[in-house]
Amino acid sequence: MKPVALHCTKLVHQTIMEMIRNCLDTSHRFPAINAEIMKITISMLDRMAKLTKLLVESYIDVQAASAFTSNHNYIGEIKNSMSTLNPVELGRLPVHMYTDSNEDIEMLVDGTKSKINVDISKPQTDLLTKVRGLLKVYFDIVRDQVADHVPKTLLHSLVYAASSTIYAELVRLLNLQA
Repeated sequence: MKPVALHCTKLVHQTIMEMIRNCLDTSHRFPAINAEIMKITISMLDRMAKLTKLLVESYIDVQAASAFTSNHNYIGEIKNSMSTLNPVELGRLPVHMYTDSNEDIEMLVDGTKSKINVDISKPQTDLLTKVRGLLKVYFDIVRDQVADHVPKTLLHSLVYAASSTIYAELVRLLNLQA
């Protein structure tokens, strides 16, 4: 999720910069002032983009770290899934892992690697199915929260902040130079 969100941040920044360039390129009457406006605007937007990137990264890191969610949908799913589950002896329950080379390794719960076909009991299969379902619900919740929050962060800290401060920043800096 983080690479996609950061890419969106970069695209919004580039789009705003392109809009400003297009606006200033059409007016050839004041090349010196246009160049100064461009320099000030780029500097201000770069600062805002860095702040926005930090906010997005921080939010996604917090979401990724909050494995114990108090989300009511997740709590309801845990109650529904786990209430019907009887205690299960895990034994040599296999866990499939994939390495960077896409090699399928079967790791057993006791930490040993195995290519041996391990028989899984019906209660173990039920447990795995329920845990897999809970993980899917959890990741869906996190994905939805991030998908909701990232555009709001971009709008608030980059688009709206730029539009509300650009005039004052330009007037202040251009008056200092005059």
